[in-house]
Formats: sequence, C-alpha cells, structure tokens
Amino acid sequence: MTSTRSHSHVIPRHRHHPFAGFTRREVDVLILVAMDCANTEIAGQLGISVRTVESHVRSMLRKAGRKSRAGLVAHCYASGILQHGVWPPQWADVLSY
Repeated sequence: MTSTRSHSHVIPRHRHHPFAGFTRREVDVLILVAMDCANTEIAGQLGISVRTVESHVRSMLRKAGRKSRAGLVAHCYASGILQHGVWPPQWADVLSY
C-alpha cells in the first residue's frame, strides 16, 4: 500500500539549501538548540512534549551525521546554516508554515 500523505512539511533537498532534508519543526528545534536551550525549555516554547523534542534532535543528528548536540550546532555554523551575530538565521523564511 502506498502512502498518499503529503510531505510538504519537509524542506526540499536542494543542494544549496542548508536546511535540506530537515522538517520545519526540526529547524525550529535546531535554532533553539543553537541558543543553548534545554529540551524542557524547547518543549515549552514550541508547545510539544520533551520526548518529541528528543525525537527531533535524534533525527537531526542522524541526518547531519553528528553524535552530539554540540557537534550538530558546530556543523550548522561551519556549513553556514547559522551565522554568528546574525539573527534571525539567514534561512528563517523556511520557518513560515
């Protein structure tokens, strides 16, 4: 049985798009992780459970090929997804639903 479910929540995998492959909610979580927020803070700000935050973080770690939150954030700065002193992130337009 094939799924007819829409995948509009997944950011397209364009080679030059830094959030390629991350869901919009993962990007929300990523930005808060980069701001050094704890899972409980992220959950409260986004109105989701701590377990859901943990799931998003695990998914991003897998997609980015990283082992830790620090590695994920370092990867995001190294690849230009996030930039020091630039807020909101250059690609914040992807956050509009």
